[in-house]
Amino acid sequence: MTQKRNAELVNNLRPDFFARYEPNASMVHAGLHMQLPQLRGYWPFSSVDERGDLTDMSGQGRVLHNTNTVAFGVYNLLPYADYVPANSEYFTRLDEEGTSITGALTIGGWFWLDTLASGANQVLIGKFNTVGNMRAYQLYMVDASNRFAFIISGDGAATTAVTHVPVAVISTWYHIVGRFVPGAELSIFVDGVETLEWALIPAAIYDSTAAFTIGARDPGIEYLDGRSAQCFLCADDLDDVIIKTIFEQTRANYGK
Repeated sequence: MTQKRNAELVNNLRPDFFARYEPNASMVHAGLHMQLPQLRGYWPFSSVDERGDLTDMSGQGRVLHNTNTVAFGVYNLLPYADYVPANSEYFTRLDEEGTSITGALTIGGWFWLDTLASGANQVLIGKFNTVGNMRAYQLYMVDASNRFAFIISGDGAATTAVTHVPVAVISTWYHIVGRFVPGAELSIFVDGVETLEWALIPAAIYDSTAAFTIGARDPGIEYLDGRSAQCFLCADDLDDVIIKTIFEQTRANYGK
């Protein structure tokens, strides 16, 4: 005899058990970021000091400076930063050993776009500067195609990139993660869907002196017109299951 799902019973028990898909569960499960292997920084945009600077919740003290007064908001139950390009707003931290990751790397967060094709790329998060061969790693939205991409450099000048095929749309949240496996592959995950690149993968990422930024590219260009939330940086090439678990366990808050 086949057991039928009792939808009425499930609904009656919702006050007593976490439903898998609800913002309440996402609020609790966001703490999974603290369990990521080789975590170097975690910025959920919840802990903000009197200057508007972001506290690094990993415990490693990588405070990000709030440049030109980025504003904050709350979407459902989780906080986010809201960027206005006309005001040159972004977060930044000077070069340091902890963000100068040259080996395995995973970086990402939740992002939202207010506009497309703004005349320049929109940088989400990274450590990248095109002046003086200071390219390292970066997640961004390509202005020419309105697609999300992850780019790295092995020598500070030449780059390798992987681009997510579907075109982005405005006013929706995306969970975007970039992963580098030294000498093997470069991948970008958008809402849990992976796009891979195997060609011309360098053995290491260049040790750039560029600043680490969220919402723009160092030294303040290619601004994000949108929002960011739950950003993180790891010195490890996280397994697919970990990346997809973060997405699945937090997506309800972002309507995904």
